[in-house]
Amino acid sequence: MVGVLILTLIGNGFNPLGWDTTYRPIVEGTLILAAVSLDYALRHGKRSPTSVVGR
Repeated sequence: MVGVLILTLIGNGFNPLGWDTTYRPIVEGTLILAAVSLDYALRHGKRSPTSVVGR
C-alpha cells in the first residue's frame, strides 16, 4: 500500500517540477527495481559460499 502511495506521489510530482513525463516509467521502474533489490538483500543477507553446498 505504501509503495502505491509513493509511486502516485512521484507521478503527480512530475508536472509541478516541470519534468518531462516521458521519463516517468523509467523513474518508477528504477524505484521498483531498487525496492526489490533492497528487500532481497535485507531478507537474505550475506551468505558464505559454503552455505549453498550444504543445502
